[in-house]
Amino acid sequence: MQDRLPTRAHSDDGATIVRPRGEIDLASRDELRAALRQCSGDVVVDLSEVVFLDATCVAVLVAEHARLTEHGGSLRLREPRASVSRTLAAAGLASWIDRDAGAMSPPRIG
Repeated sequence: MQDRLPTRAHSDDGATIVRPRGEIDLASRDELRAALRQCSGDVVVDLSEVVFLDATCVAVLVAEHARLTEHGGSLRLREPRASVSRTLAAAGLASWIDRDAGAMSPPRIG
């Protein structure tokens, strides 16, 4: 489970970046939720190291998106692999993917 634990960093533009890894499913859902609950403002979920994303974690993303936007923040997704991108599209979340991720400042840890 430790290899899935989301790490957090901040980009130069102030967004919090959350980076889950591996298979993100029912077994890691609560870890993802806890990591996102600690965030406020603008949040980017970097999915570049996620190989599988199930419906329970899609529900976490939807709930946290609603919470963040209700308080003036945002939740964006970036760099999903093809299989994860298909899952997001099937769930109607394709518009949440930041297509201009290359323009974002590189993250700094801390």
